[in-house]
Amino acid sequence: MSPATSFGLSEAAACVFAPRPDDHKYRRGLVELRTGSLAYPGAAVLGAEAAARGGAGFVRYAGPHAVASRVLDRRPETVCASGGHDADVVVAGSGVEDPGDPRLVDAVRRARGGSATVLDATALQAVPTEDPAVPGAVLTPHAGELAQLATRLVGRRIRVRDVEGDPEGIAAEVARATGAVVVAKGHRTIVASPDTLAVVVAPTSWLAVAGTGDVLAGLVGALGATAAHRDPVPPLAELAAAAAWLHGRAGALAAARVLDPAAPADDVLDDVSRAHRPVGGPVTALDVADALSGVIAAVLAR
Repeated sequence: MSPATSFGLSEAAACVFAPRPDDHKYRRGLVELRTGSLAYPGAAVLGAEAAARGGAGFVRYAGPHAVASRVLDRRPETVCASGGHDADVVVAGSGVEDPGDPRLVDAVRRARGGSATVLDATALQAVPTEDPAVPGAVLTPHAGELAQLATRLVGRRIRVRDVEGDPEGIAAEVARATGAVVVAKGHRTIVASPDTLAVVVAPTSWLAVAGTGDVLAGLVGALGATAAHRDPVPPLAELAAAAAWLHGRAGALAAARVLDPAAPADDVLDDVSRAHRPVGGPVTALDVADALSGVIAAVLAR
C-alpha cells in the first residue's frame, strides 16, 4: 500500500462535476437509498437531503411507506417506488434495525458483484465473516463499528481504543480483507482502499453530532452517481475522500452561519485558517446537508 496522502481542495475538485448542456436527470446520476426504519426514519430523510444537495439528478427511496412519507415531506422530488432505471449507486444501512433486512442483503450481493454500493451502519453487519469480499463497496464505519467489523474480519480482537490509536492500520486491514473502500469516520477521516490511503481532516469539530454519518453516506452516493457518467470515472476511493472533504467543509460552513447567516462558502475551502480554532456554533445534521450545495458551488467556482 502507498503511504498515506493528504486530501485537499484540488483533489476534491476533480470529483465534483457541474451539469453539461445535454445532461438530463438520469445522466446526472441515480442514487437509491435503502435506509431508515420506523424507529429511525430521520436517517432516510438526512440521506435523501444529502444526495439531492450533493448533485444527484434522481434520488429514489426504497423503504417502509411511513418512512417514505417523511422523506417526501422534506424532499418531494424523491421517487418512492421500486423498478425503473438501474441505480448508479445504492446507499444502504443508515437507520435500518435488522442486518437481515432484505434491502441490506441485496445491497451486499450487489457490492460483491462490483457495483458501487455504500454500506453504512447496520449494513456493515451484513458483510459476511466468511468470504467478505465486497469490491464494489464503500464502507463507512465510525470507530466503534470499525472495531466490530475488524474483529470479525481480521482474526483478532480489535477494540475502539485500538482503532483510535491506529485508524490507518485498522482501516487498511479491513480494506484488504474486503476489497472495499473503507471510510473510517472522525475529525481525521481515513479513506483506505486495498492499495491507497488518504487522510481528510475536517476544519471543525461541530460535526460530532447524531445524523452527520447519514449525511455523509448520502453524499458519497451522490458523488459516485454523478461521476458514473463521466469519462474517465474517478476511482471510488477518491470519490469517497472527496465526500468526506466536502462534508467537513459543509459542517464548517453551517457552524459559521450560526454567527453570520451570510458567511460565504468560499471562506471554508482553505485547509489551514480554521483547522484548529472553534469557529461558529452548534449545528444539526440537517444544517450540514443544507450547506452542501453552497460548498459544492464554491468548489466549482474556484
